[in-house]
Amino acid sequence: MTPKELDYFKDLLEQTREELSADLSQLKEEAKPVSPDKGLGRLTRQEALLAQNIAKDAIEARERRLVAIAGALGRVKDGKYGICLECEEEIALQRLKASPEAVFCISCARARS
Repeated sequence: MTPKELDYFKDLLEQTREELSADLSQLKEEAKPVSPDKGLGRLTRQEALLAQNIAKDAIEARERRLVAIAGALGRVKDGKYGICLECEEEIALQRLKASPEAVFCISCARARS
């Protein structure tokens, strides 16, 4: 990977981290407990609880992705970004563009699933 490509992915990872952090703030508001005596307007309590559960699931997914991004940024600093953790070959740039926090090349990822 060239230094220019590495800078591109570092920027992409940092931008994605910022976007996910902003999403988390909003989702945490949506995941707050639904008060039983709170007037919900057009939403029924059941719909509000469903929306709350969806928000909680989205929070967990974003938090997992933030951990993966932190790991990828650590690999950037260590000079190991873009190297498959399994076979130690370079991960294809197309894969990194789709999922910049990827730790396995396509072949190894398929073998693991």
